[in-house]
Amino acid sequence: MFHLILAGGGSSARFGRDKLWIVIHGKPVVLHALAPFASHPGLRCGVVTLSGDGLDTKGARLATHLPPHFQIIPGGATRSLSVHRAFTALNADEDDLVVIHDAARPCLTLAVLNRLLALADETGAVIAAVPVRDTLKRVDGDRVTGTSSRADKVQEQTPLIFRAALLSEAYARPEAEWKDCTDEAQMLEAIDIPVYWGLGAPENVKLTYPEDLTLIEAVLEAREQ
Repeated sequence: MFHLILAGGGSSARFGRDKLWIVIHGKPVVLHALAPFASHPGLRCGVVTLSGDGLDTKGARLATHLPPHFQIIPGGATRSLSVHRAFTALNADEDDLVVIHDAARPCLTLAVLNRLLALADETGAVIAAVPVRDTLKRVDGDRVTGTSSRADKVQEQTPLIFRAALLSEAYARPEAEWKDCTDEAQMLEAIDIPVYWGLGAPENVKLTYPEDLTLIEAVLEAREQ
């Protein structure tokens, strides 16, 4: 059994408009992101965070599609504050698994989710990731200063899955120490809690820039066929 936090409280500033409500093959991005969880027999309950602009309208639109025992709440000023707010609303038991997934990441499959849930059940803290494919360069402004090895690096995706007790331990620190973390694994790393990674999928991309939409549409279209 697991609890879900679907993190959609961002401003979509890099995309230029509210990307969660772009309709692809008949339904908005946020519902594609929710789909593998909504159909999962292990889902217990969940929280969706949404940006404050037009929250009532967006919440009403989403509410009719949510599984039982779901809440919709406004996001915070940062991603970490949004997820913390959702985690508090979940009221999960210490041994429960909490799954955190980007609401703008609509191509997750059940196969990837189940693989990560199994790893999280063993380890208590798992991130989805894929090996880095391209050569990584260090730069100073527009000047290349060196090359970094890919051997010890992966590219993180979501979902991120943690025992609730580990998240509680990380959030017990002063807020100033974690509120600007870009992901929850970073909070655990800071207090020396081991975090592991499981294989995600190259197509499990996040809708961040307009050009990402072409790939996401192609992936979802192929699955419809």
